[in-house]
Amino acid sequence: MMAKDRVPAVVAKRHKLSFWGVLRSEWIKVFSLRSTGWLMVATVVLTTAAALGYSALHWYMESRRNLGEPMGIPDGAPIAMVQGEYGLLSSLVAQSTTIAGSILFSILCVLIYTNEHSSGMIKATYVVAPRRGRVVVAKAFVILLLCLLLFGFVLAASWGGSYLILREGIGVDLTLLSPVSLRILGGALINIALVGLFGFGVGAMFRSSAVSIAVVVTATLIIPGIGFVLREMISLGLYTATWEQWAAVGQWFLPTRAGALVMMENQPTSAPFDLWIGVGVLGGWTLLTLILGMILVKRRDA
Repeated sequence: MMAKDRVPAVVAKRHKLSFWGVLRSEWIKVFSLRSTGWLMVATVVLTTAAALGYSALHWYMESRRNLGEPMGIPDGAPIAMVQGEYGLLSSLVAQSTTIAGSILFSILCVLIYTNEHSSGMIKATYVVAPRRGRVVVAKAFVILLLCLLLFGFVLAASWGGSYLILREGIGVDLTLLSPVSLRILGGALINIALVGLFGFGVGAMFRSSAVSIAVVVTATLIIPGIGFVLREMISLGLYTATWEQWAAVGQWFLPTRAGALVMMENQPTSAPFDLWIGVGVLGGWTLLTLILGMILVKRRDA
């Protein structure tokens, strides 16, 4: 009788996972799923291709605009430019990278959570690691590591490739190791990480891949796009409204619009707050989805 009483205690102790054990298991799960693996490859390839394509387009447009003018410059030397026109190569690379990268990465982060629910694997996860908050935090850490791994490579490859394309072009400062350049590239990495965590939080809230992806795309792409069109229509006098001042200020509080400020060379005069405060606004949206997702994960059945 005494031997039987000891068995459950031994088994329970043997299967108790630490946070690092949960983190390791979540990291393995991400790379064991075929869908997330292919999406990671597609994210790297498409995002890098988008940045290089945008750089090539800029080179073509500038070469046509300056047809007949000498384009050759000393290798690596800064190029004279018009204030506010493209500017740093880092700004061009960061903005073109995050356009596609943040959307694809946020979808990947949605699937990191929702795939387990659609397959039923989440039940096994919660049996082995019953503290659900620990599982959510471990998944968030995996997302941050993935962002550093994937987009560290993407930004390096995009910057290097764009440099080769534009080193004899016009209108781009090729400086890399300047405070502004490093702030832009670091801001791009932070921006993508926060958008990815935003998608993960939405996935934890809704658990459905289709619904979560629709919400993320609407919040990060469609609504900011509509805001941009309305702002342009108002500025051109094609549309007027009594709330146009509110709309002009309010669009800066959208997640991706606020986060994009840190990737600009200079703060736009229409922006109501500082560049890094924009990152804080994006971080606030991300934190809100993560908190709501954590609450719902703990209260609902698996």
